[in-house]
This record gives sequence, C-alpha cells and structure tokens, in this order.
Amino acid sequence: MSVKGFLRKFIIFSALFFLFLHTSIQLGRDYAVQWLLNQGAESAHIHSLSVNWFTGKVRLHGVHIITPDQPDLRLANLELDLDYQALFKKRILISALSIEGLSADLLQQSGDESSQYVIGPVQIPVSDTTEEAVEPDDSDSSDWLVGLDKLTISDLNWQARLPEGTHQLAIDQGSISTFYMWREQATTELKLLGSINGAQFDLDTRGQPLPETKRSEIVISLKALPVHSFTAPFVPGLKATLSADLTISVEAGEQIAITQKGNISVDNFSWQDSDLNLSQKSLGWQGDTDLLITNSQLQKVNIKGELKAGALGLENPQLLVELLSSHWQGNADLQFNDGALGEINLIGGLQAKALNLQSEKRLQVELADLDWNGPLNVKLREPEVLVSGDSGALQLSGFQLSGLASPESQQAQKIALLNRLNVKNINLSLPEELSVGSVDINALRVAPGSEAKSEQTLVSTDVQIQRIKMKLAEAVDIKQVRLSNLVLQETLDQAQQPQNVNRLLADLEQLQGPADNSQTAIEGNDSQPDKPLRVTLGKVVVAEDSKILFTDNSTQPVFSSEIGIVRAEINQLDTGSKQPARFDLGLKLNGFTGLDLSGSTNMAGGGDTAIWKGDLKQLDLPRLSPYSIIHTGYYLQNGQLHLSSKGELADGKIDGTNHIQINRLEVEVADQDQMSKFSKKLSMPLGTAISVLQDSDDNIDLDIPVTGSLDDPDFGIQSVINRLAGKGLKKAAFSFLTKSLQPYGALISLAVSVAQDGSFISLQPVAFSPGKAGLDDTGRDYLTKISTMMSDRKGMRLNICGQVVQQDQALIRTTLEEQNKKRDEPLTAEQLAEEELKQLAELAQLRTDAVKTQLIASIPGERLFGCFPVPRLDDPKALPTATLGL
Repeated sequence: MSVKGFLRKFIIFSALFFLFLHTSIQLGRDYAVQWLLNQGAESAHIHSLSVNWFTGKVRLHGVHIITPDQPDLRLANLELDLDYQALFKKRILISALSIEGLSADLLQQSGDESSQYVIGPVQIPVSDTTEEAVEPDDSDSSDWLVGLDKLTISDLNWQARLPEGTHQLAIDQGSISTFYMWREQATTELKLLGSINGAQFDLDTRGQPLPETKRSEIVISLKALPVHSFTAPFVPGLKATLSADLTISVEAGEQIAITQKGNISVDNFSWQDSDLNLSQKSLGWQGDTDLLITNSQLQKVNIKGELKAGALGLENPQLLVELLSSHWQGNADLQFNDGALGEINLIGGLQAKALNLQSEKRLQVELADLDWNGPLNVKLREPEVLVSGDSGALQLSGFQLSGLASPESQQAQKIALLNRLNVKNINLSLPEELSVGSVDINALRVAPGSEAKSEQTLVSTDVQIQRIKMKLAEAVDIKQVRLSNLVLQETLDQAQQPQNVNRLLADLEQLQGPADNSQTAIEGNDSQPDKPLRVTLGKVVVAEDSKILFTDNSTQPVFSSEIGIVRAEINQLDTGSKQPARFDLGLKLNGFTGLDLSGSTNMAGGGDTAIWKGDLKQLDLPRLSPYSIIHTGYYLQNGQLHLSSKGELADGKIDGTNHIQINRLEVEVADQDQMSKFSKKLSMPLGTAISVLQDSDDNIDLDIPVTGSLDDPDFGIQSVINRLAGKGLKKAAFSFLTKSLQPYGALISLAVSVAQDGSFISLQPVAFSPGKAGLDDTGRDYLTKISTMMSDRKGMRLNICGQVVQQDQALIRTTLEEQNKKRDEPLTAEQLAEEELKQLAELAQLRTDAVKTQLIASIPGERLFGCFPVPRLDDPKALPTATLGL
C-alpha cells in the first residue's frame, strides 16, 4: 500500500474515532437527562459536557433539574483534570477538581417500614442494618491508590430536610489540596468559608492524616451558631448560640495529644422543661487547653485562661439560683487514673457577683461579690475527696441570709448579713474532714433589724477566726475567735421576753418548715438520738471597742443600759468535757460603773461546775429603781453600791459570799402592795433595816451568802432577792444589834406584825423595880450602849413605852388601901379603883420619861418617841419594864 493510501485510511479512521468519542459524550449526556426524567424529574437540562481525551480534562456546565415539590437542583460548573501518566503507576491522581454553583437539597422521607433519602429526583439507597456484616476480604484489596492535587468549591448551597429539623450549609469558598495515599508525610490542607444554619464560619486545617503518628492543626472561626437547630429533637427546651475562634492541634500516635487555643462563647443559653428553668445570658472561654489520651483513656488535662459567665438563672420547685456574673482566670491541671479523674490542681482567681439563692422558697442567700484567689488542689480517692488550698483565699462581700415565713410569703426575714468574708487555706477531706487557716468577717449582723418595724439588730460585729478543724457531724476545733466592734442589742417586752432572740429563733424555726411526725409512732424507742457536735475553742476574745445595749420595757420606768466591754476572754472552751474553761471579764456600765469578773466554768460541758471572783464598783443604785420597785416596792432615791463576790458552783449547787458596801442609800415607797409583801419577807420595812445597818457616814457594810440549786425551778432573781432579804439584811441587822448591845442583846426580836407603838424590832426592855420609875446602874449602862448605837446610826428611831404590871398594881393598891384607912372620909371602891388606874398610868409615863431623859442627853429628841401607856395587868409573870422598839 502506498503512503498516500495509508494516510487517507488513517485520517478516515481517526475522524471516525473522534466522531465516536464525541457522539458517545453527547449520547451519555442525553442518556443522563433521560434517566433523571425517568426518576421523576419534571425537567432536566445539562448545558454542556465536554471531555478532553488527550489531557484528561472533563467539564460539566449548566446542570438544572426541576423536581415537583422540591427545590431545584443546580450545578453551574464542574471541572475535573485527571493525570493520565499516573494511571500507569496504578494511581488515580486528580490534578484539579472544581465545583462551582452547586445547589442541592437532601430530603428524608419516612415510609411504612423504613425511610429513604432523596436528592432531587434521585433516591439514595440505605443499607439494611439488619443484614449480617460481611467481613472484608483482604485478598480482594486493590493496588490502586488515589491522590488529589487540589479541590476547589465555590458558591455551594446544601440543604438537608430531616424529620428532626432542617439544616443549611453554604460554602462561599473552599479547597482541599495535596492528599496522596502514596505520600504519607504530605501535608493536606482544607479551607472552608461559608455558613451553617445561618452562622458564618471560616475553617482552615493543615494535617498529615496518613502516617502512623497523625498530626493536624485546625483553625476555625464561628459566629452565632444556633445550637438549638441541632438539639431541638433531643432537648426541645434548650436554646443557645455558639461562637468560637479556635486553633486546635492534634497529634495521634501511641498517645493522642490535643491542644486548643482561642475562645469559645455561648450566648442566651436557656433550658426549660416541666421541673427546670435554666438560663445563662453569656458564657465565654478564652485560653489554652491541653489534653493527653493514652490507650483510649484520658490521662491529663491542662487548662490555662479565663472563663466569664453572666446572668445565670436556675429555678426548680426546690431551688432558685440567680447570678449576675462570674469570672475565672488561671490554670487548671486535671490528672486521670485508668480513665477516672484523680487529681485537680487550680491556680488563679474566681470572681462572682450578685448571687441570689432560695431553697424550697424558705432559705434565701444573697451575695454581692465572691472572690477566690490562689492555688487549689483536689484529690479524688475512694472513698474520700481531698481538697487543699493552703495558699488560697476566698472573699465574700455583701452576704445576706434570709428566711421566708412560708412558701407563699414574698417578704424575706433577714437572718444574717455581712459586708465581707475572707477565708484562707481551705483543706477539705470529704466526706469527713475540713480545715481552714483563717476566717475574717467584716460587719456581721445577726437578726438585722427592720427600720419599718423599729427592730434592733441582735448582734453586729467583726469576726476573726484562726485555724478551724472540723470532723463533719462530729467535732469542731477552733484555735481562736476574736470579736471586734461587737454590739449586742436586746430588748425585753412587757412579758420580759427577749424580742431579738425570739425573732431570730422564730425565723430559724420557719426555715425548718413543719415537723414531720409521721415516723414517730413507727420508730418508737428504737431510734437513737444523734450524738451532739463537740465544739472546742482555744480562746474567745472580745475587743475593748465592743458594747452591749439593753432595754427592758417590762419595768416602769423603762430600764435601759449601755455596757462597754473593756476586756472579755474565755480559754479552753469544750462542750464535750467537764474541764472548766477559764474566763476573764471587764465591763464598764453606763460609763462609770466597773465590773471585773474572773474564774472558770464548764457551762459549755454540762454547766454544773464553776468558780468565780468578781468586783463591782461605783454602781449608782437609782438606775436600778425600775427593778427595785418590782421586787421590793421601793424606788432607790440615792445610793451607790460596791460589791465583791466569790464562790463556786459544784454539782449544780451554788455557794457564794457577797461583800456589799452601800453608801448613802435612801429609799421611797413606790408600790404599797409590793412593799408590804417584801416587808413580810424581811419582817420589817426596808427603811427600818437601812436605819439599823447604816453607820454614821450613811454607809452599809454587809457580808451576805447566796446559796441555792440550779435545779430548783424557783431559783432566779426573785429567789436571790428573797435570800438577801431573809438571810442577808435580817441577819445583818440582828448581828449588828446583838454586837452593839452586848451583853444586853439576848432579847432582841422581830415583831410578828407592826407593834402598837409602830416598832418592828423589839430590843431588850429596861427593867424597873416594882412600883418605881428610877433607873438603876444596869439600866443606865444599857441605855448608854443604846445611845452609842443610835449615835452611830443617825437614821435609827427609838420607840419607848413604859409598862406597869400586876407587881406594880399590888404595891399601888396596898399603898392606896393603907392611905384610904387614914382618911377622914374614905374613898368608895369605885373611887379607889379609879385612883389606882391613874397612878398606874402615871408610873408608866414616869418610866418612859426616865428612859427618854437618860437618852436625850446625846440623842436628839426627834428621834425618841413615847407611847400611850396601857397597863399590862393580864399576865401575872410580867415584869415592870419600859419596852424599846426600832
């Protein structure tokens, strides 16, 4: 064959071959269109499909598919460049792949027995999960490898309509480059810029996905992703938006190391269901996080950065929590053992503002600020948890603890307030032990008063506590408590009930709610009482800038007092031991009166043992008049008291001695009835006792014992006063009179009732010879002692009453009868009896005058009182005397 013929045949063959290729492409395009129509498309259009068989480039342009009741399926342009040379090496290498203007919709349709997915008119088969899985056959594995130089995507819009919701993905620009299955160390890059469910995102990753140790770095930016668009089917009550700007590095080999840098924020979070209402206005994290995973178990997490949260709200039937904002900044190191969290180390600070907590609509806690700064170590060990914060400090400010009277009440009763609280060196070993290095409380107020109700604050103070060790529900050990700026206020009402204490107790009782006695009958005596909490205090100190304000509205007039605390200290206080605690107290009452009291007591450990010694100086008695009126019927017009007291309490029985000095005491009757009652207990008016006890300088010096039993329900202030009256004043008066009139004080006695001459104390009478009114030496000596005694007691007044008896009557009668016999005209019997009575009365008066004459030489007459003489003729044993009464 000639060359010309060969060329002609080659040209004809080549033309026919290329015509076949071109025709096959066009036939393939037509076949694809027809297939789409057969699948249910209303119309299907492919603008062009071209293949460059020499270069391996394929171009698809202008695809538009319309399907009834579905969005249109569009593809603006698709270009594929295949490397032919790589095919000879069993490698499918795509040099370039470009997708532009793709708009697609994925629809999940549910049938009677199963569901299927549809894209346009095309149904995507879903594998039957009920069929047995077929193990892959390694012998059928292919030697062909796949690679990609670059994939670019632009203007992609993807929509998935699923039963749980509709999701949209839009990619404005995207690319994947350098992925080769035969080059494991190649770095693959992925970049996407677009939006998902309306949230803009920018994704940039670089990684090595094929080596045994895989590495990748992901940089992602996400703005306001609606989280509820994904979670609505599973958590219908949850709503939130998520934003992030993160860089994540991953290295996965024998170990998996993950590092995160950047920030994440969640805004307008809310979760609502039938029992829970949770909201969080904002939550933001910025910082670094490192995670280490070994053998599919988390080994270590290290967090460094800051977490900010704002406007937290949580509400359910038992609890209400509101928090304006919180902020944590620092490092957190988490260690894991066998996949379980074993240790947490925190370094940094936590701040929170405006916390409001209500428990079961009864207990309410308000907190203006919370600040934690320092390290914190938490060890999780079975069965305990160890928390250590040796160098850390917790600060609270604006704390308020309140209680609601009932779940329906809207007005909270404040129980405690504080301005600031600092806690340092916290160590906790759950479930049993807690220790704290120090606690500093500023402006603590317990039972704060309400201005609207004119209520007083029970306690306001600053508190410093050193070293607290607590074994939960068993014991508390405190090294020292110091109270500064202490102000204790209490007011007694008309019924002598403490208003502030009762108000606090009522508020605390309301917090507990109604008592549940439903199990009482069932448990019976089988229930064991709880072991009381043992509290030990090394020292309690009250600083000298403290005071007590006391008001008693039960008295008339109202009693009020301000008590300044000069010093107050208690050492070794223990509620679980009978070992006495030492105390030392110094008070200043109303600016002038001083009280020093010291001793020891086990009042916290049983209350049946005590020793004390105290001195009370310069107490102005008129201030105590409101109480004196109640208990004695007298108000104290004048006077000042000095008291020295010492004694002990053993086995609940008190035995003490009080040395009392009262200067210039003056009393006046204020309540006649109460005065009469008190006089009966004293067996004399208080004024009489004072006149006996006051010396020439108007001073009273007494030693009065006080005894009694704490178990006696009547042992109290009234019983103490009764003992002072019965055993104190009475005994002191008799003791003074007896000593002053020795040896003539043996016949001193108290009148059962007021004597006819007004006396309450009867002294030994002055003896006279029958029928005589002259004093003998004994009588004059006795009256000298009385004169001396009355000179020393200027308030003392003496009643003198001359007496005539049957011995006097016999002598006068004999004398009158003898005289009558000598008369020229004797008196009749009636006249004789009349004269006898007259002489008896004159004799009695003469005896009165004789005593008064003896005394008036040194005692003013206005202190000496005579009586109307009444003869005592009914008692044959009566002796002729002049009675003396005070």
